[in-house]
Amino acid sequence: APAPRLRLRGRIPYFTPLNWTLTLEQGGLPGDIRAYDLRHGMATQWLSEGINPKGVSERRLEHSNVGFTLQVYGHVLPHDEVQAAHEMENQLVSGPEKSSTFHQHEV
Repeated sequence: APAPRLRLRGRIPYFTPLNWTLTLEQGGLPGDIRAYDLRHGMATQWLSEGINPKGVSERRLEHSNVGFTLQVYGHVLPHDEVQAAHEMENQLVSGPEKSSTFHQHEV
């Protein structure tokens, strides 16, 4: 079983300002970056790479629901909408057999 997490108002209890400063220096990062900035950046990257929003929301960000995650980070997903529109157009014009993602299921 995974170790229980200790939460202190969103702070990491074993991470001191000195540890954070050393971590930033070792990583070659600017000194004004906050842990939240890294979290936000990673969430944006995961979603823009197509990782399932529900998984990002629940398992990685620990948000209470995926709706909140999509409200905050939904702007990084527009390429999915464009791709879905093109796919729908292909299905309507060419039929489902020409579509790259349409799968028929046997009944």
